[in-house]
Amino acid sequence: MSEPITIDFYIGDCLKEFNRIKGSPVSMVFVDPPYNLNKSYYSVNDSRPDYFEWMKKWMYQCHKVLKPGGCAYFMNAPQNFGEQERVIKSVGFKILGYIVWMRRNPAPAKNIFPNIHSDIHFCEKPGEKRYFSEEEVIDYELRRKDGLVGKNHRPYDVWIDIPKLVPGFMAQPEVVLIPNTNRMVLPNQLPEKLVRRCVLASTKPGDLVLDPLLGVGTTMRAAVKEGRSFIGFEINPKYEEILEEQRKELRKFIAKS
Repeated sequence: MSEPITIDFYIGDCLKEFNRIKGSPVSMVFVDPPYNLNKSYYSVNDSRPDYFEWMKKWMYQCHKVLKPGGCAYFMNAPQNFGEQERVIKSVGFKILGYIVWMRRNPAPAKNIFPNIHSDIHFCEKPGEKRYFSEEEVIDYELRRKDGLVGKNHRPYDVWIDIPKLVPGFMAQPEVVLIPNTNRMVLPNQLPEKLVRRCVLASTKPGDLVLDPLLGVGTTMRAAVKEGRSFIGFEINPKYEEILEEQRKELRKFIAKS
Protein backbone atom coordinates (compact mmCIF):
# COMPACT_ATOMS: atom_id res chain seq x y z
CA MET A 1 0.00 0.00 0.00
CA SER A 2 1.39 3.40 -0.99
CA GLU A 3 2.12 6.06 1.60
CA PRO A 4 -0.53 8.78 1.99
CA ILE A 5 0.16 12.12 0.35
CA THR A 6 1.14 14.78 2.88
CA ILE A 7 0.66 18.53 2.44
CA ASP A 8 2.63 20.65 4.88
CA PHE A 9 3.43 24.34 4.89
CA TYR A 10 4.68 26.64 7.63
CA ILE A 11 4.52 30.41 7.91
CA GLY A 12 7.90 31.81 8.85
CA ASP A 13 11.41 32.57 7.64
CA CYS A 14 12.58 29.49 5.75
CA LEU A 15 16.05 29.77 7.32
CA LYS A 16 14.41 29.16 10.69
CA GLU A 17 11.98 26.52 9.41
CA PHE A 18 14.31 24.14 7.57
CA ASN A 19 14.99 22.25 10.79
CA ARG A 20 11.47 20.81 10.49
CA ILE A 21 12.86 18.57 7.75
CA LYS A 22 14.83 15.71 9.28
CA GLY A 23 17.50 14.03 7.19
CA SER A 24 17.38 14.23 3.40
CA PRO A 25 13.89 13.07 2.38
CA VAL A 26 13.23 15.59 -0.42
CA SER A 27 13.23 14.37 -4.03
CA MET A 28 12.85 17.74 -5.76
CA VAL A 29 13.18 21.43 -4.95
CA PHE A 30 11.52 24.22 -6.92
CA VAL A 31 12.25 27.84 -6.03
CA ASP A 32 11.13 31.08 -7.68
CA PRO A 33 12.79 33.63 -5.38
CA PRO A 34 12.19 37.37 -5.34
CA TYR A 35 14.44 38.82 -8.02
CA ASN A 36 15.63 41.84 -5.98
CA LEU A 37 15.02 44.23 -8.88
CA ASN A 38 14.11 47.25 -6.73
CA LYS A 39 10.88 45.58 -5.69
CA SER A 40 10.07 44.63 -2.12
CA TYR A 41 9.27 41.08 -1.06
CA TYR A 42 7.96 41.43 2.47
CA SER A 43 11.05 43.45 3.47
CA VAL A 44 13.42 41.57 1.13
CA ASN A 45 14.99 44.25 -1.09
CA ASP A 46 18.69 43.95 -0.38
CA SER A 47 21.88 45.16 -1.92
CA ARG A 48 23.19 42.66 -4.46
CA PRO A 49 25.85 41.21 -2.12
CA ASP A 50 23.27 40.79 0.66
CA TYR A 51 20.78 39.26 -1.75
CA PHE A 52 23.18 36.58 -2.96
CA GLU A 53 24.41 35.88 0.56
CA TRP A 54 20.78 35.31 1.58
CA MET A 55 20.34 33.08 -1.48
CA LYS A 56 23.38 31.03 -0.51
CA LYS A 57 21.94 30.37 2.95
CA TRP A 58 18.62 28.93 1.79
CA MET A 59 20.19 27.16 -1.18
CA TYR A 60 22.63 25.41 1.17
CA GLN A 61 19.67 24.19 3.22
CA CYS A 62 17.91 22.97 0.07
CA HIS A 63 21.02 20.96 -0.81
CA LYS A 64 21.17 19.55 2.71
CA VAL A 65 17.61 18.16 2.74
CA LEU A 66 17.63 16.93 -0.88
CA LYS A 67 18.29 13.25 -1.54
CA PRO A 68 21.47 12.37 -3.44
CA GLY A 69 20.32 12.17 -7.04
CA GLY A 70 17.49 14.61 -6.35
CA CYS A 71 16.85 17.58 -8.62
CA ALA A 72 16.46 21.29 -8.02
CA TYR A 73 15.00 24.01 -10.22
CA PHE A 74 16.01 27.60 -9.42
CA MET A 75 14.38 30.45 -11.33
CA ASN A 76 15.62 34.01 -11.60
CA ALA A 77 15.76 37.07 -13.80
CA PRO A 78 18.43 37.19 -16.53
CA GLN A 79 20.20 39.98 -14.62
CA ASN A 80 20.85 37.60 -11.72
CA PHE A 81 21.51 34.38 -13.58
CA GLY A 82 25.29 34.48 -13.68
CA GLU A 83 25.71 35.20 -9.99
CA GLN A 84 23.02 32.66 -9.10
CA GLU A 85 25.02 30.04 -10.99
CA ARG A 86 28.06 30.81 -8.84
CA VAL A 87 25.98 30.36 -5.68
CA ILE A 88 24.48 27.09 -6.94
CA LYS A 89 27.91 25.59 -7.53
CA SER A 90 29.28 26.90 -4.22
CA VAL A 91 26.77 24.90 -2.14
CA GLY A 92 27.41 21.62 -3.97
CA PHE A 93 24.83 21.38 -6.74
CA LYS A 94 25.75 20.21 -10.23
CA ILE A 95 24.13 22.25 -13.01
CA LEU A 96 22.58 19.99 -15.63
CA GLY A 97 21.18 22.61 -17.95
CA TYR A 98 19.18 25.77 -18.43
CA ILE A 99 15.47 26.12 -19.15
CA VAL A 100 14.17 29.23 -20.87
CA TRP A 101 10.50 30.02 -20.30
CA MET A 102 9.19 32.34 -23.00
CA ARG A 103 6.47 34.27 -21.18
CA ARG A 104 5.28 36.36 -24.13
CA ASN A 105 3.42 39.66 -23.63
CA PRO A 106 6.41 41.49 -22.07
CA ALA A 107 6.06 44.48 -19.81
CA PRO A 108 6.78 47.83 -21.48
CA ALA A 109 10.43 48.93 -21.45
CA LYS A 110 12.13 52.18 -22.42
CA ASN A 111 15.34 52.36 -24.44
CA ILE A 112 16.00 48.62 -24.11
CA PHE A 113 14.66 45.42 -25.63
CA PRO A 114 11.75 44.23 -23.44
CA ASN A 115 12.50 41.05 -21.54
CA ILE A 116 10.27 38.21 -22.63
CA HIS A 117 11.75 35.25 -20.78
CA SER A 118 12.59 33.85 -17.36
CA ASP A 119 15.37 31.35 -16.84
CA ILE A 120 15.68 28.24 -14.71
CA HIS A 121 18.80 26.47 -13.53
CA PHE A 122 18.19 22.71 -13.68
CA CYS A 123 20.44 21.04 -11.09
CA GLU A 124 21.09 17.83 -9.22
CA LYS A 125 22.64 16.80 -5.94
CA PRO A 126 25.32 14.27 -6.98
CA GLY A 127 25.67 10.91 -5.29
CA GLU A 128 22.98 8.60 -6.67
CA LYS A 129 21.35 7.85 -10.01
CA ARG A 130 19.03 10.67 -11.00
CA TYR A 131 15.43 10.08 -12.10
CA PHE A 132 14.28 11.83 -15.27
CA SER A 133 11.22 11.02 -17.38
CA GLU A 134 10.74 12.89 -20.63
CA GLU A 135 7.74 10.65 -21.37
CA GLU A 136 5.79 12.16 -18.50
CA VAL A 137 6.14 15.80 -19.46
CA ILE A 138 4.77 15.66 -23.01
CA ASP A 139 1.17 16.84 -23.25
CA TYR A 140 -1.21 14.05 -24.17
CA GLU A 141 -2.38 15.77 -27.35
CA LEU A 142 1.18 15.59 -28.69
CA ARG A 143 1.55 11.85 -28.17
CA ARG A 144 1.18 9.12 -30.77
CA LYS A 145 -1.97 7.03 -30.90
CA ASP A 146 -0.29 4.38 -28.75
CA GLY A 147 0.28 7.00 -26.04
CA LEU A 148 4.04 7.15 -26.47
CA VAL A 149 6.09 10.19 -27.35
CA GLY A 150 6.68 10.67 -31.07
CA LYS A 151 10.17 11.45 -32.32
CA ASN A 152 9.17 15.02 -33.21
CA HIS A 153 7.91 15.84 -29.73
CA ARG A 154 10.65 15.98 -27.13
CA PRO A 155 10.82 18.17 -24.04
CA TYR A 156 13.36 20.73 -25.19
CA ASP A 157 14.81 23.38 -22.87
CA VAL A 158 13.00 26.36 -24.41
CA TRP A 159 9.36 26.34 -23.30
CA ILE A 160 7.14 28.45 -25.52
CA ASP A 161 3.80 26.76 -24.85
CA ILE A 162 3.08 28.09 -21.34
CA PRO A 163 1.53 31.58 -21.27
CA LYS A 164 2.13 33.78 -18.27
CA LEU A 165 -0.74 34.46 -15.88
CA VAL A 166 -2.60 37.74 -16.17
CA PRO A 167 -4.91 39.79 -13.92
CA GLY A 168 -8.18 41.47 -14.80
CA PHE A 169 -11.10 40.03 -16.71
CA MET A 170 -8.77 37.75 -18.68
CA ALA A 171 -7.36 36.12 -15.53
CA GLN A 172 -6.98 32.35 -15.75
CA PRO A 173 -8.88 30.22 -13.18
CA GLU A 174 -5.70 29.48 -11.21
CA VAL A 175 -4.84 33.16 -10.69
CA VAL A 176 -5.10 34.23 -7.04
CA LEU A 177 -6.79 37.64 -6.98
CA ILE A 178 -7.08 40.18 -4.19
CA PRO A 179 -10.69 39.90 -2.92
CA ASN A 180 -13.15 42.21 -4.67
CA THR A 181 -10.55 43.32 -7.22
CA ASN A 182 -9.08 42.16 -10.52
CA ARG A 183 -5.51 42.49 -9.21
CA MET A 184 -3.22 39.56 -8.55
CA VAL A 185 -2.10 38.89 -4.98
CA LEU A 186 1.34 38.01 -6.36
CA PRO A 187 2.00 39.80 -9.68
CA ASN A 188 4.61 37.24 -10.75
CA GLN A 189 2.54 34.15 -9.87
CA LEU A 190 3.77 31.22 -11.96
CA PRO A 191 1.54 28.96 -14.06
CA GLU A 192 0.98 25.54 -12.53
CA LYS A 193 1.82 23.96 -15.87
CA LEU A 194 5.39 25.22 -15.68
CA VAL A 195 6.02 23.74 -12.24
CA ARG A 196 4.09 20.57 -13.07
CA ARG A 197 6.41 19.90 -16.00
CA CYS A 198 9.39 19.97 -13.62
CA VAL A 199 7.59 17.77 -11.10
CA LEU A 200 6.69 15.14 -13.70
CA ALA A 201 10.19 15.11 -15.16
CA SER A 202 12.09 14.71 -11.89
CA THR A 203 9.86 12.86 -9.42
CA LYS A 204 7.74 9.75 -9.07
CA PRO A 205 4.31 9.53 -7.40
CA GLY A 206 4.70 9.68 -3.64
CA ASP A 207 7.98 11.63 -3.74
CA LEU A 208 8.39 14.74 -1.58
CA VAL A 209 8.65 18.18 -3.23
CA LEU A 210 9.95 21.28 -1.42
CA ASP A 211 9.43 24.99 -2.06
CA PRO A 212 11.00 27.14 0.68
CA LEU A 213 9.66 30.42 -0.78
CA LEU A 214 6.12 29.28 -1.39
CA GLY A 215 4.27 32.48 -2.25
CA VAL A 216 0.63 31.74 -3.06
CA GLY A 217 1.11 28.00 -3.42
CA THR A 218 1.79 27.20 -7.07
CA THR A 219 4.36 24.50 -6.33
CA MET A 220 2.12 22.96 -3.68
CA ARG A 221 -0.79 22.68 -6.10
CA ALA A 222 1.32 21.37 -8.97
CA ALA A 223 2.98 18.70 -6.83
CA VAL A 224 -0.06 17.42 -4.96
CA LYS A 225 -2.28 17.25 -8.05
CA GLU A 226 0.31 14.89 -9.55
CA GLY A 227 0.33 12.61 -6.52
CA ARG A 228 3.43 13.96 -4.80
CA SER A 229 3.78 14.99 -1.17
CA PHE A 230 4.74 18.56 -0.41
CA ILE A 231 6.42 20.72 2.20
CA GLY A 232 6.99 24.46 1.96
CA PHE A 233 7.66 27.67 3.86
CA GLU A 234 6.34 31.18 3.36
CA ILE A 235 7.50 34.26 5.26
CA ASN A 236 4.50 36.47 4.50
CA PRO A 237 1.66 35.85 7.00
CA LYS A 238 -0.80 37.50 4.62
CA TYR A 239 -0.65 34.37 2.46
CA GLU A 240 -1.53 31.94 5.24
CA GLU A 241 -5.29 32.06 4.68
CA ILE A 242 -4.83 31.58 0.94
CA LEU A 243 -2.54 28.60 1.46
CA GLU A 244 -4.80 27.01 4.04
CA GLU A 245 -7.79 27.26 1.71
CA GLN A 246 -5.75 25.68 -1.06
CA ARG A 247 -4.68 22.85 1.21
CA LYS A 248 -8.33 22.13 2.01
CA GLU A 249 -9.16 21.99 -1.70
CA LEU A 250 -6.19 19.73 -2.39
CA ARG A 251 -7.26 17.32 0.34
CA LYS A 252 -10.68 17.14 -1.31
CA PHE A 253 -8.94 16.50 -4.63
CA ILE A 254 -6.96 13.64 -3.09
CA ALA A 255 -10.08 12.14 -1.52
CA LYS A 256 -11.79 12.02 -4.91
CA SER A 257 -8.78 10.57 -6.72
